Amino acid sequence: FKLMDKQHAEAEKVKECLGRTGMVAGTGNKLQAGDRVEGDYCMEGTYYAGTVLEVTTKEHDDGTPQFWITVQYDDDGSSETLRRDHVKMLIPPTATQSSLGGPLSDAEAFGGAGDDQDDELPIKAYELMSELAELKVEVGEKEAASMLYQKAGEGAMRDNKIKTATEW
Repeated sequence: FKLMDKQHAEAEKVKECLGRTGMVAGTGNKLQAGDRVEGDYCMEGTYYAGTVLEVTTKEHDDGTPQFWITVQYDDDGSSETLRRDHVKMLIPPTATQSSLGGPLSDAEAFGGAGDDQDDELPIKAYELMSELAELKVEVGEKEAASMLYQKAGEGAMRDNKIKTATEW
């Protein structure tokens, strides 16, 4: 679990870096008008749901871009322009709902067997390494991504998910 915690911390750093560039982690896409988000109202730490109206870019003195997102809030229709790091993408409601529209049970959400048994993590370490490698590629850290892809491949082979070329 230490490896997974370390990889999770690395993934969070990469996501934070992507956030500063206007990127949405895991997709390679920038925020755009019409996206559903939560904005840090008056940059006081309280986030409210809204819709992106506009995305603009301004350059810092050192030439790096800074993204500004104009958010129109759902509750009162007001809008404000925030730096990208003060805007969070909303998870689509269908990701946390059952087919009937209600919230997922623990078994549906986590695939666990119930309270009488330990829940099994449905994701393997090599899958996390592969996802982290994709994020590293997006921010240009190709050498680190290559090492993560290699470790992910080795883990998948250990779990008999893929075969080596000599086994074919």
